[in-house]
Amino acid sequence: MDKFKYYYSTQVFMAFLSNLFLVGFSGYLIGRWGHYQLNDWFRHHKWGVHHWIYGLVMMVYSFFTTYFPLLILCFGIGVFVSDLKDFTEFKLIEPDKDGKKKFWGFD
Repeated sequence: MDKFKYYYSTQVFMAFLSNLFLVGFSGYLIGRWGHYQLNDWFRHHKWGVHHWIYGLVMMVYSFFTTYFPLLILCFGIGVFVSDLKDFTEFKLIEPDKDGKKKFWGFD
């Protein structure tokens, strides 16, 4: 009976981890879509902030909420990582430079 209990708890834990990964990956995809497509729709606006800031706000907010804090944290990490290059250059409010954009990667 103990083997079954261990096996079942391991499966539940792995399912929980895979859900967190999927939420983080969906945050990355939404962040990349915003970087790749939304900037073109707004014609490279000068008034918008880079989306790494939204990811950082979500990560901080997850520590103060009681509703799904780990999901919000993972989604925020995904959005943050999708704009990591702009974070390392500390770009706050400025349009991205024109040039070839790639969906997968950090630019």
